[in-house]
Amino acid sequence: MYFKKLLPASIAGAALLASAGAFADIDITVNGASGGVGSTVVITYDYSALDADDVGGFQFDIDYDPASLTPTDISNCGNNRPASHNASCTEPNGPGNGKIRTLIADFTAPTDEITPFNIPSFGQFTFQIDQPGTHTLTFNGAVGSDTAGGNVNMTGTDATITGSITGAAGYSSTPASGATIDLGPTPVGSTVAGAGVVTVSEIGDQQLDVTGFPSTSTDIAVTTAPFSIPDGGAPVGVDIECTPSTRGNISGNVEFTNNSINQPAANYDVLCQGESPNVAVSTTTINLSGVIGGTNPTGSFDITNADDGFTNAATNAVLAEGMTPEISITDGLTDATIQVDETDGVTVECDTTTSGMFSEDITLTFDDPNEGSGTGTRTVTVNCDIANAVPSFAGSPAAPGPLNFGTVTNGTTSAPIGIDVSNDGVGPSPASDLNIASAVVSDPQFAVTVNDSGPFVVGDPAVADAVEVTCTPDAGTTGSFTGTLTINHNGDDDPTTYNLECAGQTDATFSSTPPDGGNLNLGIVPPVTMTPPGDITFSNGGSVDSYDVDCTVTDPDGVFTFSPDPISFTVAPGGSQAATFQCTPAAPQIYQADVACTVTGADVASANYTVTCAGQPLVVPTMNRWGLILMALVLLALGGFAGRRMMA
Repeated sequence: MYFKKLLPASIAGAALLASAGAFADIDITVNGASGGVGSTVVITYDYSALDADDVGGFQFDIDYDPASLTPTDISNCGNNRPASHNASCTEPNGPGNGKIRTLIADFTAPTDEITPFNIPSFGQFTFQIDQPGTHTLTFNGAVGSDTAGGNVNMTGTDATITGSITGAAGYSSTPASGATIDLGPTPVGSTVAGAGVVTVSEIGDQQLDVTGFPSTSTDIAVTTAPFSIPDGGAPVGVDIECTPSTRGNISGNVEFTNNSINQPAANYDVLCQGESPNVAVSTTTINLSGVIGGTNPTGSFDITNADDGFTNAATNAVLAEGMTPEISITDGLTDATIQVDETDGVTVECDTTTSGMFSEDITLTFDDPNEGSGTGTRTVTVNCDIANAVPSFAGSPAAPGPLNFGTVTNGTTSAPIGIDVSNDGVGPSPASDLNIASAVVSDPQFAVTVNDSGPFVVGDPAVADAVEVTCTPDAGTTGSFTGTLTINHNGDDDPTTYNLECAGQTDATFSSTPPDGGNLNLGIVPPVTMTPPGDITFSNGGSVDSYDVDCTVTDPDGVFTFSPDPISFTVAPGGSQAATFQCTPAAPQIYQADVACTVTGADVASANYTVTCAGQPLVVPTMNRWGLILMALVLLALGGFAGRRMMA
C-alpha cells in the first residue's frame, strides 16, 4: 500500500503564493450568519470549480474587525475536503488580530486534483459576536495552483455577521468604553467639571439601568445620579468632575455599572491637572560684611514662579522684614501677585553705623492651596558683620596679573617673579593688620614661596617680594600652559588670585656622526660583495627630554640595506641611537643613497645625509718585452703543430 507523506503547510503555501491567475477557475462563496451579542455563530464557505482545470490547492484570507468579533474555533476550515488533501488553519497576525488564513492543498507529490468540483459547506469558522450591528467578513489574498503547478485564478465573496441584542438591555456610549477623558487643569482644591462628557445610549430591546459610578480616585467623581433609559429612549449625558487634592497629574478610572448584556461594566480613564504656585527663592542665605562708617553692604535674591506645566499665579504675596533695624529691604515685590514665569528681584541692605553681628529673616507669604495651611512661605536669612576695622590685601603687580614667565627650558627653574605686599585696609593696628595664611598654586609646574607673611600694617610701605613664584616645566612640556596662584589672608578681599602663564621649551639637543649634511662612506668592494656596516649615529645632549627621529632613504639603484627598517626611533636624554647601512655594488662604479630625517622634539627639525660606496674595477695583468716575445714563440709553435696534424 502506498502512503503519502504530508509536507509542512509553509512549503505548500510558498508554492501557491507565486500564482498570478490565467483563468477564472475557482469560486469561493463565504456564507453569512447572525446571532445575539455574546453568542457564537458558524461561518461556512463553499468551493466551486468553474471549469475542468485540475485544481491542486488554494489559499485565501478572511479579514474581520477584532473589536466586534472574536474567533473561537478555526480548526474546521478544511471540513469536507477530499481525502487526498490537507488543511492548514492559521491566524498569521496572531490570535484575535483580524485575519484567518485557510490553505487547502495536496502536500505530497504527485498533486491530486480537488474532486468533486463543487463541494458545498467546504469548511467553517466559529466567531463570538462582541458588539451589536452588522460586521463584514472580507475575502482577501486568494491564490490557487493546478496539479501541474500552474496558476489558477480565484474569485470569492464577502459575507456579514449580524449581531443583535435580544431580550435584554444594550449599552453604548460616546466616547466608547475604554476611552480617556481629559478634563484639563484647575487649581488645587477647585473643581473642573465636564458637563455631559459621556453620552450613554440604550441599544437593546429592554430598559437600560445605569446603577452606579465607582471611581478609583477620590479626586474624580460622577455628579449625574444613577438613571434609566427606556427601550428606545433618548441618550443621557453624564457629568464628571475633578477636584485635585494635590499639584500635578490626577488620574482615575470611572465605571458605569449597568444591566446591559454587552457592557455591564463600561469604564473610562479620567484625567485632570492640579495647579498651584511654583514659587522659589534663588538663595536662602545672604552673608554681608562691612566696616563701621563704610559703605552699606547690599545683597539680593530673586523670587520666581516658574512654569512647569502645573503653575498658576501666587496671589496675596507679602514680603516682610524682621525686627533688626540694621537690615532692611530696599527693593521688593512689584505687586501682590507673582504671575507665572515672573521674576521679582529683592535687594537688602545692612547699615554700617554700628559695628557688630546682625541677622534677620526676610519672609515671603502667598496663597498656596497645595500647602496644608493654604499659605506658602519662603524664608531668606540675612547675616551682616560690621567690623571696627578691616585689613585689605594690596599686591604689586596687582591681581589678577597675569604673571608671565615667558619661555623656560624644560627641567630648569625660571627666575622668580616677586609680589610686593601692602595693606590698604582701614582702622587701627592690630585689628586691621593683614596676615597671609597660605599661598598655593594650581599646577605643580609652578612653585610659590612666602617670604613674609606679615603682619602688614595699614599705611606701611609695601614689603618687596613678600611672595615669589617660579616656573619649572616638566619633561615633554611644549607650548604655553597656565595656572593660578591663590593667596589666602584675613583681608576683606580674601582670597587674592593671580593668573600664571609659562611656556615650556624642550632641552633636547641634536647631534650626529657624520654631522648634518655629511657623508657616510662604506668603502670600495668588488661587485656583488657586501661592504662592512657603517653607522649614522644620533645623540641627545639634553638631560630631560627625548626626541624622535624618522628617516626616509632614497636608493635609486637598490644596492643599500639599512637597520632598523624603517628608520624610526626615540633618542633618550643623554643617549644615542644608530642607523646601520651596508652596500652591495652591482658594478664597478660609485653608488649613493640620500637619507632625509625629520627630527621631532629637539633643537633642530631635520637632518640630511648621503651614504656612498663603490664597486672595485677589474685589474688586467701587464708583461715586459721578453715576456711578449716568449708568448709569440709559443703561439707560433702551437700553430705549426696544428698544421702538421691537419696535413697528416
